[in-house]
Amino acid sequence: MRPRHAPRRLMSRRQLSRRAFGLSMLGAGLTSAAAARPASARQPTAPRVNGVRLNAHLTDLRRFGGTAAGGTQRLGYSEEDRQARVVVATSGYSRDRIVEAYGIPASKVVIVPEPIDLRGWETRHGERLDEEAEPPAVLTVAHMYPRKNVAVLLRAYARLRADGVPFQGWIAGDGPCRRDWERLRDDLSLHGHVEFLGTVSRRELADRYRQAAIFCLPSRQEGFGIVFLEAMAHAKPIVAARAAAVPETVADGEVGLLADPNDPEAFARSLAALLADRNLRRRMGTAGRRRVEDYRADRVARLFLETVQAALAGC
Repeated sequence: MRPRHAPRRLMSRRQLSRRAFGLSMLGAGLTSAAAARPASARQPTAPRVNGVRLNAHLTDLRRFGGTAAGGTQRLGYSEEDRQARVVVATSGYSRDRIVEAYGIPASKVVIVPEPIDLRGWETRHGERLDEEAEPPAVLTVAHMYPRKNVAVLLRAYARLRADGVPFQGWIAGDGPCRRDWERLRDDLSLHGHVEFLGTVSRRELADRYRQAAIFCLPSRQEGFGIVFLEAMAHAKPIVAARAAAVPETVADGEVGLLADPNDPEAFARSLAALLADRNLRRRMGTAGRRRVEDYRADRVARLFLETVQAALAGC
């Protein structure tokens, strides 16, 4: 469902050939899409690490005992990587997880956000609201793992239905939690209001974005949250959790509304406010469409090169 960030879209071959540093493929994001580690061990290495993966690892360590330093090998973090002069994180949240898990000084970690290839996701600026579905649709796109927190969203939907708020919920994606969440939907008598779409094609997903009034994902743990960029590319206001790296990507009160990830009532209030106010949806959607320009693949690629090269020069 998600566009792939091909290396040629992020950095030109000429840019890559002039790099004076190596990249370690340690997590989802620009590194794995842009280049692999070069053959020369003498080149300085710039690993890039995803904070969600680290946070899950640290949670396991706290639950079962052990030390972070003793378990980093299974995350693909080698002793050679530990000696890296610069480490690249996708967000402040990811940087903090890296420092905690690996004991790396925060001064060695630089932040470069995830990129989005806007080709194919771009929508017409000021998209007509009369293309919205009726009743207004709330779109969720997620791999269905526990951290995506869809149960909180379903309970928020139950509150909206009890309050008589017209809406329909579309949930795209698949994963191990899907059946449990479908059962919860049925237990909450939401079968006529909420549809689980499963895995959908990019074309269908683009159509759903176009027809949706709001994008909502209550995930409690995101190392960045590229799906929010996809929503912004379609000029959709966002309702999301005030957790992990989400506030760094979703500016609260500007492109969307943030709520406590454990509070279905708060999510229901935020959704109800947007569902009731088409002008507010338009303002936030337009602000998001402007904001997503900062994450264009070509801009992030240049920022990545400039940031890493500047950090290496200061070592």
